[in-house]
Order: sequence, then structure tokens, then C-alpha cells
Amino acid sequence: YDAMTPLADVFMLPDWTILEPNRLREIMASGFSRIPVYTGDDARVTGFLRVQNLIIISRVRRDKGLVTLLDLSSEERPDIRAVFDITRVTDTLPLLDLLHFFLRGGTRLALVVRHEGGKDLSECDAIGVVALEDVIEELLQEEILDETDLGVDVIAMLAHKAYCRDSARDGRGRSTQGKKILASDHDSPIDAGRPRAAGARSFCMADKP
Repeated sequence: YDAMTPLADVFMLPDWTILEPNRLREIMASGFSRIPVYTGDDARVTGFLRVQNLIIISRVRRDKGLVTLLDLSSEERPDIRAVFDITRVTDTLPLLDLLHFFLRGGTRLALVVRHEGGKDLSECDAIGVVALEDVIEELLQEEILDETDLGVDVIAMLAHKAYCRDSARDGRGRSTQGKKILASDHDSPIDAGRPRAAGARSFCMADKP
């Protein structure tokens, strides 16, 4: 996927992360609305943190003291849940099918795995993450910006992303003609993981997990 962010470039958190003030500031400063969560020494992605749900952290602290991401991942306590299961999709799924999947499934972030015939998706190697916003940007060939991007160097960011995308496509012999990238005064990126400027919005636009 051109829309995919490779795992090596994704901002992620281990499930044993203690949500103390400095770490909370780091999470907020990342600009991501959804952050992949991994477990074990092999950094196996098991879910994602929905950042806006951290609003419940003070209530959990009153009951438990120090709070980790594991404490916020229980399906049995939906009232204090902030870490959700992440859906897996194959790297061979067409973008339009992936878009329809996002729109039907209520999720806005997926883990991309390398398709291996005969294997269950849970056994395939993860290679990146993709968000609804990324898919829309790739289909439209335009960057989605919002008010949270005010104050960042939008033009430089867009130019750099367009250069990287065009260079990758040139390498595969695909045409780079006819593209355009627009940014209005009211426009202003996340992707759970694609590194973007602090203050940029992350993995995506809806209130659903």
C-alpha cells in the first residue's frame, strides 16, 4: 500500500506503559488520535490506544494508583477502556475494498499484514498500519489537513510527502503526472503512526474506535 505507514515509522507504545504525567504529555504531544500498542520482546501489535479515552485516567487512578495501558484494555470494563483490539488486513486488499471495510466496520485504523497463502491473518507478519484518512488521501491524491495543523510548516510538509510519494512511484514505473495537493487557509495529519508534526491530528476523523 502507498497509503500504509511501515511499522518502523510508526509511533507505538508497549502495553506495560505507565501513564504517569510525563508519558501522558508525550502521548498528547505526538499529535496522534490512535496509537498502536504492542506486547512482548518481538513488539507484536495487539491493539491501539484511543487517545481521547484517556480522559478517564483520573478516575482509574483513584481506584488503582499507577495505571498502565493493560489496565485500560479489559473488555469487562468498558467504562474505563481506552485500548481496543486492532483489525488485521492483508497487503493485497484493494484500496476501495479497504475504504468500504473502514466505513462498514466502525474502526478507523488497521494493521497491515503480509499475505501468506494458507495462513490465518493472526499468524501473518505485520508490516505496517493504515488509517481511513490515509486511504482517502491516497484515493484523492490530496492531503487532508485540519485546524490542528495551524502553526506547522504545511507547505514544506506537503512538498516533502509529495516528493517521497512521487519518487516511490517513479521507481515502480507509475505515472506521477496530473497530481495536485491543495491547502486552503482553513485546512491545516496522523496516521497512528506516520510521523507528523506535533499538533497534527492522528488516526482519524470519527468518534468510533
